[in-house]
Amino acid sequence: MNKQSGKIACQKPGYAKGGGEEQTEFHMSSYEENYANLRRIVEIITQVRPDARIVFTVSPVPLARTFSDNDIVAANTEGKSILRAAIGAIARDFDAVTYFPSYELVMANSPFSWREDDGRHVDNWIVSRIVKTFKAAHCTTG
Repeated sequence: MNKQSGKIACQKPGYAKGGGEEQTEFHMSSYEENYANLRRIVEIITQVRPDARIVFTVSPVPLARTFSDNDIVAANTEGKSILRAAIGAIARDFDAVTYFPSYELVMANSPFSWREDDGRHVDNWIVSRIVKTFKAAHCTTG
């Protein structure tokens, strides 16, 4: 997070040969921040399209790195848990919002869900299953 502006970056400064490490610090977003951001997203979408149906999900792909002092596995679990809890609350608070369990579909099939070449990305067979499940739940043929 930029110490002066409060803007959030998804990568550590210097990651792509840029500067800025002195102006930034690590910031782990809280449940409350995630809830507020998701709520704002829903408000913006429904202002433009009052009839919109919104589907949120949590990516099953684990973090590749953490900029905190936490172990990467612990940081990944904490971050996804916070986001999942916030999405669950948003889905309960807004009729237009649904949660799609892509994270849960992958984790329920772990360790068979991951590609052998990197052990991090989801294997094609489970991606196909997720897409098929999503289409059955949220798409109509026409």
